[in-house]
Parts: sequence; C-alpha cells; structure tokens
Amino acid sequence: MVPTLARVYRFTPTGANANASITVGNILNAMGSVGTVTNTTIASICSACQIKKITIWPGLPAAGGNDSDTNVVWALGIINQSDELKDQAIPSGQTVGKALVFVPPAKSLGSFIWNSGSATTELARIQCPEGSVIDIHLRGWFSNLIANVTQAVAAAVLGTVYFGYLDGSTTHILKPVGLTSTF
Repeated sequence: MVPTLARVYRFTPTGANANASITVGNILNAMGSVGTVTNTTIASICSACQIKKITIWPGLPAAGGNDSDTNVVWALGIINQSDELKDQAIPSGQTVGKALVFVPPAKSLGSFIWNSGSATTELARIQCPEGSVIDIHLRGWFSNLIANVTQAVAAAVLGTVYFGYLDGSTTHILKPVGLTSTF
C-alpha cells in the first residue's frame, strides 16, 4: 500500500487580485517537492492528488481596485453536467466575517483523484482579491510506481525540500504561507 497524506495547505495572493489556474502538476508540486537539478528543477514527492475542499477568507481589493469577487470555478468533467457557478460575490469595500467554502461538485474534474500523467489538466480557477487567505484541503499519494512531476524554477538547491506556488512557477501568484518555496 502506498503511503498517503492529508493536509491543509495555506496560500495567499502576492501583490494582486488573483485569477489563477490550478492544475494537477501545480498541486503535486505545492504538496512538496525536492530540488533535483541545481537552480533549474524541482520534482514532486507525490504522484497523485485529490482536492477535498477550498476555503477562502477574502481580503480587500488592491488600492483603486473594484474586484472583490471571491470564487472557485471548477472545471467540468462530464459532458452532460450542467454549467454551475456558486456565486459568492462580495460588495466592493466590504469585509467578510467568515470563510467561503468551495467543495468540488460531483463529476467535476476537481472531485476525482488525478496522477502525474495528467499534470497539465486544469482542475479549478481561483479568483480572489489581494490579501485573501486560501486553505486547500488535499489528499496525496507518495510517488511509487507512477512518476512524479518536475517543474522548472529559477532557483533550487539540490536535495532541498520546497513547496511550490499553487498556480505554478510561471505565474507564481498564490504563494505558500509558512513553508519554504521557490519559483
């Protein structure tokens, strides 16, 4: 039996309102990676993952901004699935005293277990203002027979553990909180 982990990972947008694509590969690298090639590559420690839920505490939009929508748009998985968006828009300038919780709908891509063979598959898109806090509840399977995912980065030390940005190293908007990272 392959060891699994279940953990809540925390992220926050860096300096801008977020509209970030979340792929299988991004999630696997965010769950933990190791520097495999000095200053160029990290490799995930897990080869499969599943999103259990996403919780967002919305921040206020950037100065002069008016986008205070906080949403998770789930990628559709089944052709005959209805098009549905759970609207939790917040009036501009307002704060929220509670978190907004988004659970992958049945048959959405975010509801399934995914492995590294589908690294580029988008599972969801997170939209939230600057200053938001995002908790993503994940389940992961350590790499055993299925290959892990590698990701190009600008700086990495061989053998050092990193936790990737939730939206990957190219856009690097959703930074992990309290964990060593690189992009």
